[in-house]
Amino acid sequence: MNLNKFADYLTGAWNSFCFHIKQNYKKILINYAIFLGIFTILLLCDQMVKTFVWGHSNVHDGKEIDGKLLVEYNGNWIDPESIVPRQSQWINFHGIIGIRYVWHKGVTFLPKGVSIILIQILSMIIFLCVLCAPLFTNKIILLVLLSSIAAGDMGNMLDRFIFKGYVKDMLYFPFLDKGTFNLADAFVVIGALLFASYFIFEFIMELIQTRKKDNIVEIDSN
Repeated sequence: MNLNKFADYLTGAWNSFCFHIKQNYKKILINYAIFLGIFTILLLCDQMVKTFVWGHSNVHDGKEIDGKLLVEYNGNWIDPESIVPRQSQWINFHGIIGIRYVWHKGVTFLPKGVSIILIQILSMIIFLCVLCAPLFTNKIILLVLLSSIAAGDMGNMLDRFIFKGYVKDMLYFPFLDKGTFNLADAFVVIGALLFASYFIFEFIMELIQTRKKDNIVEIDSN
């Protein structure tokens, strides 16, 4: 009986989804045009910067020494996750943002040593979930933020596929000097923070409106 109810629920959900697509296909096409347009521009920006501003060695030219991958930089064999060049040569734009180069294997907010396969699976799941969003929202601001998250996610995912699980990082904050990141990271973090902020703001505004309505009803009843 429970299985029949579950099957009926799935059938009803699928029929509702199909009806939604048929009724709103024009809006959905426009949503995807906006989403994919912004996604493509941001992804190209990330990959072009990583290609033309990169100053580290190529991990494909590295070699295994004592079971560890090393790359050649200025005649020395070093760990790809070593920051280059030396600190005195780091580029610094008025103490606001700087450039230095490092290969990063993993994800900043996950413990070191997490399987790259697991990271890639999580990245693909996130990307596919975000890719479905234009089916259900017409808000331009959400499409922009979600396309930013998708572009950042895809940018780093491509790096890991191409460069043996490594990601190209090159940006840092001189006033913090903790961690190095790339445009893809920035797209994900900024997009996610603004996405969360949007819903917090919406929740607060809805709460205010509800309280106003309750106050009006209370005044009328008196």
